[in-house]
Amino acid sequence: MRPTDRLRWWPFTALLALLLATVLGVGLGLAQAPRPVTFASDGITGLPVLNGQVGDFGVILGTTSDETITLQHVSLISVPGYPLPTLVHAVVVAPPSLGSDRGWPPLELAGDRLLSIGGLRVALTTSPRSVSELVYGVTASGSATMYAWAGMNVTYVLDGQQFSSPAYAGGALCVARNILHNSCNFDAATAAISAVVPA
Repeated sequence: MRPTDRLRWWPFTALLALLLATVLGVGLGLAQAPRPVTFASDGITGLPVLNGQVGDFGVILGTTSDETITLQHVSLISVPGYPLPTLVHAVVVAPPSLGSDRGWPPLELAGDRLLSIGGLRVALTTSPRSVSELVYGVTASGSATMYAWAGMNVTYVLDGQQFSSPAYAGGALCVARNILHNSCNFDAATAAISAVVPA
């Protein structure tokens, strides 16, 4: 091959090398960019309360990967056909120990440290023994007797970026006249909650 033939291919070779370097750089940048965490889904809990009483629930902050996030705030995930209760308390406790309870603070958490959410750094883990739990209290927000939600939207900062991810752990709050002999039927609410949670 003559030297002039080699020079003819130089612009094409340089363009190809530049294109490959650009694609590789963008690919590495996307791979390293922070992505929202995925919280593990939990079950559905129904709880009867007296009018004005706080119902306590918990959402396990288990994930499919190990990350450290800084919590900002939380909100309830709505369920069609049911009003949302009023969120009155929200804290983090580790290790988790609450199913459901009445009143605040939950009696089941006596002796545990209840940590404020705003600005709290939480090390997420796939290990069930080390996972943190978001514990929150809700109360009836109106005259309805049944309230339902599909879990909590958790807003947090990860590597300097803000995200919001759902933590599916449904809850239903039934306002009863008598806790021991209540007429609460959670079947319809449970079905509505299940329809919101991705399969």
